[in-house]
Amino acid sequence: MAGRSREKLEQVVAQCGEWNPDRLPPSVEVCALTDDDLTALARKTFILITTVGPYARHGDAAFKACAATGTHYLDVTGEVPWVSRMINRHSAAAAASGAIMIPQIGIESAPSDLVTWTLASTLRKFLPGASMRDVVISLRIKGAPSGGTVSTVLTLFETIPVREAIASLKPFALSPVPNPHPAGPASPSLLTRLTGYIRLPVLGLQTTSIADRTDAAVVERTWGLLQTLPSRTDQAYGPNFSFKQYMRTRNFLSGLTLHITLMVFGLIMVTPFLRSLVGRFVTPPGEGSPLEEAKNDEIEYRGVAQLDVPGTKKQAYCRAWYNGPMYFCKPTLIHPDCLLSLTVGQSPVCCSERLLQHS
Repeated sequence: MAGRSREKLEQVVAQCGEWNPDRLPPSVEVCALTDDDLTALARKTFILITTVGPYARHGDAAFKACAATGTHYLDVTGEVPWVSRMINRHSAAAAASGAIMIPQIGIESAPSDLVTWTLASTLRKFLPGASMRDVVISLRIKGAPSGGTVSTVLTLFETIPVREAIASLKPFALSPVPNPHPAGPASPSLLTRLTGYIRLPVLGLQTTSIADRTDAAVVERTWGLLQTLPSRTDQAYGPNFSFKQYMRTRNFLSGLTLHITLMVFGLIMVTPFLRSLVGRFVTPPGEGSPLEEAKNDEIEYRGVAQLDVPGTKKQAYCRAWYNGPMYFCKPTLIHPDCLLSLTVGQSPVCCSERLLQHS
């Protein structure tokens, strides 16, 4: 276990010992966030998992070190513009060294990626060789973000220009190959664009999702990798794939409120004065909801995918959920819990799978 403060690291080790008294405690190593220190650290390990953020401010050295040394890399960022920058800068080095680089493995954006994967796997299970299109995921979340998450959002544009950020968030921007149909089956209605309101078959009443483009970037990159990697083309989603995420809402008013709130927050993000002002009142990094309060957190994903066959109404459906502190959430696949049934008419192939298991 490595970091900048030995005292804090030893506190974490002690807590780990209370949770798992039958295990040997991890050793502690102090290192700075410099190229030299993190390169030396990466050479000592097989896999490096980094949780230091905001990543756009503190994460470059770890990513670079792993790509150069062949150490496999994972992080829990949601900073798509930074991930895009790292891919552009270090993909060649990672390919040369053999390092497997997997960013965004936390709430952003492993669950949506796993749900999409499960939908595709379900369709292929019943209909071998099937392609899917038009994946729509509904997110429901109850819980407060940590101080580090809020700080990340507010400071992103201090390190990455707005134009670069916007380019990285365009559909399939992180995919290694372009998609000829990135917009999905139809553009949203004027009502949806103005209010966020949309009612979807199977999924119900929805509004704008706080993580739509964040999760879409990873899902769309997975699509591109499966399309192009020779060892994975039999698992490809299909040439007409599109992805969209919404957020489940109780009624029109609550959906409109969230939609407007996200628009206002977007304005704050790109306005330096407003960012500075709001930053004085938010929870500082390292802080968040007390564990007792966070035990009531909930997160749920429901996904629907269309079979890419003209004239068919066959679908796949998946539900993934987790109850408890979201920062303790570990995305996993628990196959014995998976219930499958073949479509009949408009009824979906159903895969109800507990993808998010308490760690």
